[in-house]
Amino acid sequence: MKRNAFVFILTALMVFSFGLANAQDVLDITGPPTGSWDSGTKVSTGKDISWTIHMTVNTDKISGPTNAWEIYISDTYGSSEALDPGPGFTPVTRTEITTLTALGLDGGEFLMEFSIDGFGADTIGWGGYAIMGGILTGTDEDVWTLNTSLDPSLDGSGLYLCIDSCFYPPGGTWMWSTPSGNVYPSWNGPYCYLIENQPNLPAVFDNCPTVEQVFDHTATAVIDFDGADPDPDKCDPPGDGSIHFSMVSGIGDIDAATGVWSYAPGLADVGTVFPVVVRIDDACGAGTECAFDVSFTNNAPTIDCGAGGVVGKGNPTELTDIVGEDVDGDALTYTITGVAPATPVGDYGIDPNTGVLFFNTDMNDVGVWTFTVCVSDTKADACCDVDIEVLATEPWELQIEKTHNTYQGVHETVDVTVNKGSEDMWGFDILIAYDASALIFQTAIEGTIYDLGWEYFTYRYNYNGNCGTQCPSGLLRVVGMAETNNGPNHPDPGFGQVTGLTLFSLDFLVTDDRTFECMYVPIRFYWMDCGDNTISYHELSETSHPYSQVLGVSRYVYDYDYGGEITDLYYGFPTYFGVQDECLVGMEGKEEPIQFVDFMNGGIDIVCADSIDGRGDLNLNGIMNEISDAVLYTNYFVYGLGVFEHYQAQVAASDVNADGITLSVADLVYLIRVVVGDALPYPKIAPIDAKVSFGDAIAVDSKMGAAYVVIEGNVAPTLLADNMEMQYAYDAAQNVTRTLVFSMEANQTFEGEFLNANGNVISIEMATYEGTPVKVDMVPSSFSLNQNYPNPFNPTTVVSFDVPKAVDYTLSVYNITGQEVAVYSGTAEAGLVEIEVDGAGWSSGIYFYKLNAGDFSATKKMVMVK
Repeated sequence: MKRNAFVFILTALMVFSFGLANAQDVLDITGPPTGSWDSGTKVSTGKDISWTIHMTVNTDKISGPTNAWEIYISDTYGSSEALDPGPGFTPVTRTEITTLTALGLDGGEFLMEFSIDGFGADTIGWGGYAIMGGILTGTDEDVWTLNTSLDPSLDGSGLYLCIDSCFYPPGGTWMWSTPSGNVYPSWNGPYCYLIENQPNLPAVFDNCPTVEQVFDHTATAVIDFDGADPDPDKCDPPGDGSIHFSMVSGIGDIDAATGVWSYAPGLADVGTVFPVVVRIDDACGAGTECAFDVSFTNNAPTIDCGAGGVVGKGNPTELTDIVGEDVDGDALTYTITGVAPATPVGDYGIDPNTGVLFFNTDMNDVGVWTFTVCVSDTKADACCDVDIEVLATEPWELQIEKTHNTYQGVHETVDVTVNKGSEDMWGFDILIAYDASALIFQTAIEGTIYDLGWEYFTYRYNYNGNCGTQCPSGLLRVVGMAETNNGPNHPDPGFGQVTGLTLFSLDFLVTDDRTFECMYVPIRFYWMDCGDNTISYHELSETSHPYSQVLGVSRYVYDYDYGGEITDLYYGFPTYFGVQDECLVGMEGKEEPIQFVDFMNGGIDIVCADSIDGRGDLNLNGIMNEISDAVLYTNYFVYGLGVFEHYQAQVAASDVNADGITLSVADLVYLIRVVVGDALPYPKIAPIDAKVSFGDAIAVDSKMGAAYVVIEGNVAPTLLADNMEMQYAYDAAQNVTRTLVFSMEANQTFEGEFLNANGNVISIEMATYEGTPVKVDMVPSSFSLNQNYPNPFNPTTVVSFDVPKAVDYTLSVYNITGQEVAVYSGTAEAGLVEIEVDGAGWSSGIYFYKLNAGDFSATKKMVMVK
């Protein structure tokens, strides 16, 4: 202990003996004070400096302590001599950690701040006594903090701040009184610290990455850095603790205020490790750097090569069901990386963007070819194999022609053509269905195969089978044979090679009934029994049996222009869906028929009337008021109506001067003036749209000037528009009642409900008061759910339903177990709504579709057959 002038030998012996016995009694600091730095060897000026005093009582309870400490300045480390640091030295203050009276000093506790050396209150003494209690044995805790600070002028002075135990006047000795005698707790001072201000510390990161940072290349990479300035008051002038971030090197940007680093990667960044260095600085510009690595991941694409294909030799084919997918949304490129077992003679390739694979087979490419197709996002690949079988024989493909823009009231010829087929055809038996209300069959004409010397051709129409009311209104059977007997006359050599030729042509008169205007009239293959739509052919490979024949039946059936496969082996006769499964077993003593014929339906597309009556386009070539129109017009005046091939359309186009009178000299004069540039042409009046609904009454949604309504049967319609007139008459020949709603008064129009038809409306025509024609959109009077088409289907079908008003709808599809497999919802305006249902991925079987629209609900069944 320092400056204790009253030390006696006896006291020294007591201290020595008790020190040996009670070495575990402690009253000492816990370590360097707060405000120290450089591993606790130095202290800074201008900061609070605090020591924590710890007490450990092991010998006996304390009944009376006497302890004191001095905080002083010295010029020598470990010296007990105090120097006067001058004015500004802050006196010592004390803060209790534990309330000592609670530990047993119930007689009183004495705390005194004083000066031993006259330099201010730099000394603190502690004493007290217990009456009934005391500080108990086992006490082991922090009890005080001793606080001071240093004048800034002492920075760099070379002096030391020290703390040591000291004498507690008038007679205080560093001692604890206990029931068993005095105890001298250990103190290891003096403790001294060089007075030197700590330099400004740089700002530091709290979360600098220590491992490589990995991100998905499809999303922005983000790291939110945190950091702090450990001594914000060190700047000159002192800072506010603010920090800022910056990029040192590498990719990305960092927000100077928030520390958020970000980078928007791309696929090109995948596979590279990018070093990045960022920095944090305090307000003085002192900072640290953080270095880390960044890389980006990529999900490899996937590919499905589909089912492959089959094609006859020498024919082209395409595979459209090769599908690559990339969950990252990266652009994909398709390539063919190999073909096995060798390179085919025919050329092949693949669209790099769509994955459509083509193979233009050669006659020598018979066999199975395995194409290895890969898809790449430039960083990863996926591959699969797909087989194309090139047949030594190619199935037949028969197609009914689909005409376009056919005029009403004229003859239209529809060809039935052999598109494909490698073998020798020797005969055919074809059954065709059509709508007899729209098409009037005239005759069947031998096709170009008869130029090869075919001998037999016949047809029969209005064919009636055992289908009752299920039969189509028009049926036609056509039969042809290359040779009827083995007599002296034979077909020409090669008579069986008929690919690209027509079997026959059908001549129909297209109805003049304007209700069929702008409609498509299907002409389709039809099956009443196993013998319908068959081909007898000879297999060229049967060289040892030159007269052997095979019966070919349907393999696939398609709607027109490959509009969708509708084949169904299990639908039952009669059917549009091809030969039935029962026909494929053969008959006793005969070979089984072979599914070797594909059928494509067709039809007649009746032209829309408003597309063929352009004023001045008499030759119907789409160009109005040209010199050839004028020449044709002059021919009419000389030779009559015979110069018009399409009478109705050409007469409608003849009203060049728009006076409502057709085929007049005035029209010819005006046409010539337009051709020479002396007059402007009158534009064609474009029809406007109007919605007409049918219920108990017929209603229209906009103002009309007149309406012409054709009603089925002999009925008496009722006029509902009070300001209009009505005339009607029954046409017994057509079994219709023709009704005209009009007014001879000026400025009279009608809107809303205007007529009770009291019967089935066949057609309706309207015009505005200004004479503009109206395109009538029929609006249903009630909700209804229609049967899907085609049915059966694979893989898509169309479900349609009628809604009489705007409504929200939900169309749900369920499998046979009641599991919902698809749902379509939306808002529909009044009219017919059509939804394409895609069953890709579904299994074959029965499905149910349910419509909920407003308060309406209905369910129907459909069949998917793969």
